[in-house]
Amino acid sequence: MSEQNTAKDLDNLSKLSYFYYVSEAISALIFAAVIGGVFVGRLLYYFGAVKLMLAFASGGMVDAAVTMNDELQLNSVLLPASVMLGSVAGIIGLYGVISGYYYIRFVRERKHYVYCMVLSGLTATSFPIGTIVGILSILILMKEDVRDIFNAGSEREIAPLDDKRLGTVGRYFTFYGSVSFFLSLLAVPFIISAYILFAGDFDKAIVVRDSNIPLNYLLTSISVLIFGLSLSLCTLLAGSLLKRRKGFVFIIIVSAFLSLFPPFGTILGIWTIFLLFSDPGRASFRNNE
Repeated sequence: MSEQNTAKDLDNLSKLSYFYYVSEAISALIFAAVIGGVFVGRLLYYFGAVKLMLAFASGGMVDAAVTMNDELQLNSVLLPASVMLGSVAGIIGLYGVISGYYYIRFVRERKHYVYCMVLSGLTATSFPIGTIVGILSILILMKEDVRDIFNAGSEREIAPLDDKRLGTVGRYFTFYGSVSFFLSLLAVPFIISAYILFAGDFDKAIVVRDSNIPLNYLLTSISVLIFGLSLSLCTLLAGSLLKRRKGFVFIIIVSAFLSLFPPFGTILGIWTIFLLFSDPGRASFRNNE
């Protein structure tokens, strides 16, 4: 009877995991639609306002041109904010879909108990549907028979997979670095717009009232671009070295730096450090150094 109840609990847990995956996919699509709409609206307003300001300036309507210029300065702050918000929302949605995939996989394979428990707890914070799914999953995972099955499944793989996980982490580094690289390139249009709109001279009659705005906006965009590209290139290099089991110290430094950027950088960085300082991890690098 106990075995039947355990099997039923595991079957229910598998069904809940699929429900979690579908809900995350729907949430990602909703986020993309909302944030994408805000971004497109801001972008259209931006170019429309520039065109209107030029028309005012060419027609001698100085006051109207200055007013429109002030609105463009405000939009120059809102447009990058909407882009960054959309990017973060997209990454969170993608992370939710990927984590849901692994959640389904681990539940079916009956392993990685801690991962499943943590993800269930995070799901419980998404009121109201996620709360129900998360709490039900936690209640099932907390049962002793279910926990023993998961622990047994994980123990069978701990020893042989430590070295294999380094290759998996290397692929995660490559993915993280690639995403960071493309996100860094988002600063390029802002650098161009800062130069054309603020540093450029559309018309002598148009006066930028705050002379610090052009310089601060331009320097901030350039700093974001340089920092993002540097971080992404270092991450990509660390991923390549991880796959070849070389550059132990460099990977440790990059991992420690990534851990300062929650949530994804923190998880990836700390996970990598733990794996590198494990005996199989040290042995893998020692054989290739």
